Amino acid sequence: APALVLERLDEEGTLDLADLRGKGVVVNFWASWCIPCKDEAPFLQSVYERDRDRGLVVLGVDSQDFRQDARRFMKRFGLTYPNVYDGRGETLGAWGVVGFPETFFVDRQGRLVGQRIQGGVATERNREAFEQGVELALAGS
Repeated sequence: APALVLERLDEEGTLDLADLRGKGVVVNFWASWCIPCKDEAPFLQSVYERDRDRGLVVLGVDSQDFRQDARRFMKRFGLTYPNVYDGRGETLGAWGVVGFPETFFVDRQGRLVGQRIQGGVATERNREAFEQGVELALAGS
């Protein structure tokens, strides 16, 4: 997976994706002004609560947004999974992100797995690919 080291929105300091090796990671690029992002936020929170004991981390990457708006969004939807801030969208190119939301899966060895999901993960057309991505991210040890 491409490198990702960004300032945290949920607490002080930075988060380095490399530090999450050994865990399965769902990397979700979002923005507070994005309508499908609002639709999928409660679903992502429920997946985090459901699978974190299995070693899953949902990592939100707020991009092309204002910190204040992002924090308000996180509070509104009760997001407790880690979220980082990429205000200018500097990481989007390395990940190939073309719109919001976009979701990627990183396995315990730090490799991209599954298929990238463009659009909301909770929609019927993306749900199966999302669940498959979660399982692939958690596979291995």
